[in-house]
Amino acid sequence: MTCRARIIGAGLIVLALVGGLKLYLLWPRWYGTEVLLPITLASRGNGAATPMASYPDSRLRLDATNTHAVSAKVENVLVDVRSVGVVWDSRHAPAEEASQLRARTVYLQLKATETKAATGEALWHPVSISTTPVPDVVNLRVTVTSANEAAQVNVHIAGAGTILPLKPGAALDHAAAILKVLPSGRHAMVGVVAGGVRVMF
Repeated sequence: MTCRARIIGAGLIVLALVGGLKLYLLWPRWYGTEVLLPITLASRGNGAATPMASYPDSRLRLDATNTHAVSAKVENVLVDVRSVGVVWDSRHAPAEEASQLRARTVYLQLKATETKAATGEALWHPVSISTTPVPDVVNLRVTVTSANEAAQVNVHIAGAGTILPLKPGAALDHAAAILKVLPSGRHAMVGVVAGGVRVMF
């Protein structure tokens, strides 16, 4: 094999790997269970305002028993979730458990509620948290972005903090994220409900 053929072969392998990774990351956009999670849309930026999303349901309080009170005032409403298995080990010091949770991948189990989006579709909410997927329910694979000694954790859900492709002047009230969730918990935001209108990306 000539040197040129080897370089071309290596380039094709790299392109195949990059293409395969891109398809893997995009897979939830085409397949999976559709769930609607409540979001808050706010316009940010100078000049042309750009809407960005945040999830109220990404701020959680675990059912731990050995927690310490936090000195900082909690201004956001926290979602109480129960643990499936050992997520926070109450036999250990709270500071140690909080440190162990930061940057860890966990799974939120979601359940449809009777609360409806502006389009009449059911909104979903997290009800429990685990370190592995729970069979026969919708699991959302997320990363813990912060945790404190009061067993209060923030998790990252797809689409949070990103600029959304909504038209300038679009209604931002009564918003919900449209997520596609694979059985593995991988998920993608594929659209939003805002102002009573479904907008798919």
